[in-house]
Amino acid sequence: MLIAAAGGLAGFCILILAWFIFFVIALSAADFPFGGGSPSAGESLIMSGLVPIIIALSAATPAWILRAKFWLGLLAGIMGMSFFILFDEILRPPLVSYGAFDLYETRAAISAIAVTMFVITIGNNRLQLGGSVVLVILTWILILVRSILPLFDPSREQIIGLATSLFAWTVVPLVTTLIINTRLENK
Repeated sequence: MLIAAAGGLAGFCILILAWFIFFVIALSAADFPFGGGSPSAGESLIMSGLVPIIIALSAATPAWILRAKFWLGLLAGIMGMSFFILFDEILRPPLVSYGAFDLYETRAAISAIAVTMFVITIGNNRLQLGGSVVLVILTWILILVRSILPLFDPSREQIIGLATSLFAWTVVPLVTTLIINTRLENK
C-alpha cells in the first residue's frame, strides 16, 4: 500500500519538474499572457514537446510502480497527459493565468492521476463497477474540495491547489490498489 502512495508521490514530483521547466522557459522568454516576448523555436519545442512527454512519464510512473505492464503504463501515462492538457490548456478560458496550482492546473493534475489509475484497472481486466464508481466519486470530491476551499480564504488558493493535488496523487493510487486487491481476493 505504501508503495502505491510512493509511486504517486514520485509521479507528482516528476509533474512538478514539468511545471518548473515550463515556468522557467516561459519566464526566460517573458511569454506571459498579458505581454512580453515570445519563446524561440527551441524553447517552443521544449514547451510543446518535452514538457508533455515529462507529464506523460509522471502519470505513467504510478502505473508502473503498481506493476502495470510497460505498454499499459505508457498508455495510461499518455491518457493522463491528454487529460492534463485538456483541463489545463483547452478548457481554460482565454487569457486566464493565475499561476501554479490555480483551479485549472489542479483539475488537470487530479484528472491526470485519476485517468491513469482508471486505465490500469481496465487494462488489468480488474474493472468492476463499484471500483470505477469509487474512482469517479473520489475524483469529483477532490475537484469539488479544490473549487470550494478557496472561497473561504482566497489568499491561499495556490497552497490549497498544491495540497489537493499532492493528496490526489498519493490517495488515488492507494484506492486503485485497494480496488485491484479486492478484485483479486474475490476471484
